[in-house]
Amino acid sequence: ISSVWKNKMKLRKVALLSDTSTSVGYETALALARKGYVTYAGIKAPDQAKKLSNIANIEKLSLQLITLDVNSSSSVTSAVKQVLKNEGLIDLLVNGTGYVLLGCFEDISMKEMAAQFETNFYGIARMLRSVLPFMRKQRSGVIININSVAGQIGFPCSSAFVCSQFAIQGLSESLRYELDPFGIDVSLIEPGIIRPSTVTNAIVVAQRAKRLSSPYSDITRKLTNDIGRMPELGSLPVEVASTVLKA
Repeated sequence: ISSVWKNKMKLRKVALLSDTSTSVGYETALALARKGYVTYAGIKAPDQAKKLSNIANIEKLSLQLITLDVNSSSSVTSAVKQVLKNEGLIDLLVNGTGYVLLGCFEDISMKEMAAQFETNFYGIARMLRSVLPFMRKQRSGVIININSVAGQIGFPCSSAFVCSQFAIQGLSESLRYELDPFGIDVSLIEPGIIRPSTVTNAIVVAQRAKRLSSPYSDITRKLTNDIGRMPELGSLPVEVASTVLKA
């Protein structure tokens, strides 16, 4: 009986998501759990997790919420250790954290730019540094980095965000070669605008960009207004989640 149980456990793949407070992360966690993954959904603030937890309970999904702040190395390390203690391995890591900092380059302070990279890029780097040693040891695994189309082309009034997305694309492409000998696959998903869902997507406007005295106030105001209309043409979070399942 013990042997049969162990074989069954091996068939159940384990997924860890870095951030399910975003609409895409939220839908991806549900999609993976419904697909049969033992899913650990990273959440920074416990009060954000109520709806996800309720759905998991109603549908009897193997989905467990886990406190995880990608800006904290200790939080990331603790979360990964908890998953490994419970399951013994991690088959899939989905990195999909971050926010959009709006503002032209001169309107963005160095502190704001550093914060943008701290979450969007270094947050992913922390996750990778904690998970990769174990994936290398098991000689298998899948890394999926959910980026943005901004990782392929520049846009006005979002230079800091675009830079962070280019960095993620470069890292992902390099890792694809570095990790292949260890049986680890790396995929990059770059959706465009995401339509609003049950979870608000984070958009922050740089402090100087809010001032009418800024030489870029016209372009900032125009782009901000355009963004309000863009989601109607964007992808649904559930569509991105479906792409993750196929990656």
